[in-house]
Amino acid sequence: MGENDFFGEMAIFGGEVRSATVRAVHNARVLTIDKKNFLRGINEDPSLAFRMVQTMSSRIRDLNNEVSRRSVGDRREHRRFSVTVPVTLEINGDKIEGTLVDISYLGGLVRTAQDIQTGTQVTIYLPTIDHGIECEVRRKTEESMHGLIFPSPLLNWKDLIDPT
Repeated sequence: MGENDFFGEMAIFGGEVRSATVRAVHNARVLTIDKKNFLRGINEDPSLAFRMVQTMSSRIRDLNNEVSRRSVGDRREHRRFSVTVPVTLEINGDKIEGTLVDISYLGGLVRTAQDIQTGTQVTIYLPTIDHGIECEVRRKTEESMHGLIFPSPLLNWKDLIDPT
């Protein structure tokens, strides 16, 4: 998640306890809002509800894609790791700095300061290996967050997380 993102909306709409835990990687300022104030905000600015539904729709689509991907093959191959690893992406000879923030055996999410089109072929350079990995940008989940498909099998993720 990034600046101006929201979470916990399911608890407001459904009245149930939260379904996830959020941890800040860096310093963060978090605003909490109760249902009464949330509904007042939507009444004052109805486009707030539309933007929220857009984000929720995108999250549901991403979840459906993840479930679909996990249903194929050995589920142990799809373990995810939430880590922050600096990476360099190369697109047509141009190098773009980024951060690999969420990875699995079959891919990961990269945050970059520059937009990358879905379907673009890129080479990703990780700090723990000395060669690039050819991959494709499969989706854009939010501003500057891009899902990459890595070839399989990739590398030992333990070495990526703890290179000692």
